[in-house]
Amino acid sequence: MHLLGGDFADPRLCAIFDAIVARYRDGQPSDLVGLYDDLDDDEGTLARIGGVATLAELADAAESGVLAESHARRVRRLALERRARLLHERAAAAPLDSAALAELNEIATKIDLLVGGSMLRSSFTADRLREVLAERQPDSPLPRVLDTEPTLHVLAALPKSGKTCFALSIAASWGLGIAPWTGAPRLPGTRVLVVSAEQAVRRIAHTARQLAHAAPGPSREGWEDRVVIVARDRALDPSLRPLLRLDETGVAALRGLIEESRRAGDPIGFVVLDSLSRLKPGDVEENDADAMSAWLDSLAAIATDMNVYVLLIHHAGHAARANPVSTPRGSSAIAAVAQVVLNIETPAGRSWERTLRVDGNNIESASTTFRVSDDGDAGRVLFFQPADPAGDADIETLLPVGSQVSVNGLALKMMAEDGMKADHPSGSAKRRAREVASAWKSAGLVAIDEPARRGHAALIRRLT
Repeated sequence: MHLLGGDFADPRLCAIFDAIVARYRDGQPSDLVGLYDDLDDDEGTLARIGGVATLAELADAAESGVLAESHARRVRRLALERRARLLHERAAAAPLDSAALAELNEIATKIDLLVGGSMLRSSFTADRLREVLAERQPDSPLPRVLDTEPTLHVLAALPKSGKTCFALSIAASWGLGIAPWTGAPRLPGTRVLVVSAEQAVRRIAHTARQLAHAAPGPSREGWEDRVVIVARDRALDPSLRPLLRLDETGVAALRGLIEESRRAGDPIGFVVLDSLSRLKPGDVEENDADAMSAWLDSLAAIATDMNVYVLLIHHAGHAARANPVSTPRGSSAIAAVAQVVLNIETPAGRSWERTLRVDGNNIESASTTFRVSDDGDAGRVLFFQPADPAGDADIETLLPVGSQVSVNGLALKMMAEDGMKADHPSGSAKRRAREVASAWKSAGLVAIDEPARRGHAALIRRLT
């Protein structure tokens, strides 16, 4: 249903409604100050509508949600009824022509739809549900990382883990329509938007260029033409500054920018937001579940409504390492609202690697180890390439022919090879030991005996 300014019987409301629609199309919020400025024109519009008192009265009486929809339907129905009465009055004076009769029939149909259970009819039921079920299930643009459908993703990691580099690496590949790393599919090739209140535009651009030059595989030349960056800079256009604080005004501006790209015929399909703590409204606390849920819902709605993948970067908590869904700092709503949560860790003693763990409602839990630099550049993040977990694990040294070891024992041996002495293996060392053992098993070098009792470490036997 489309409500029009002319649907209001009161001409003052027509002018106000048209002003609200104009601001919405420009991506601007419909606040009292903005409407006052728009209506205070040389033609005296503000005075004709009754001045600021009328605007304040309307703001106090404004409806929202389902009530707003119901009120809009009522306004539309009354407008149709007024038009029908006018046509009937004309018919009393002279017979109506065929066009007027057709209009009367159309009005009757529209009123019937508005009154006769139109909300139920527009719900997903019967044939509409069958159409949805008949549609082919979409594939993820990046399996083991992204959901199969555009939605809100949260990427959480400790400082200097490479979370921004990971996001920018995917962003450049997405915009160019190439695979982000060996073995991955080509990404869609639609434009990318990076919004950062965390870093200045110069630093983001230099990081993206460094990643583009260091990445193996297809060339990433020309990434600048496909990635739009909005970040802190003296030269940032004032119209874009609301994006650096995603309150109601900022979220509306974000929607407007994405819609503008769609109208231009080169739609944005992937959005990186860096970071939650810097972009959230000032009155929203990270530990406030209700406020955080409402704010994240507005971002999730953009993903769904605008058909874009949204990746929100956040800082991980120092506790809770067992499950990536529990790692984001702050309210549990952060992980609850996001459909997918990703976590990046640096394996102990292996600064040239990163482990990406992914979990979500509609995505299979996955763990992937990436090599992010060459040995000489250990500690820097230059690229992301899936690493062979057993690549530098010498089986002859760690597990001679005929010997056996537990996963924990293998983890301790590998830590010692990396120059780390410990009585108990770290969680990341145990995960890597399991990955190495799995790689050896796939190569036919070992057998893994799973324990009968939960909580006991698996036993790895070297085959003769």
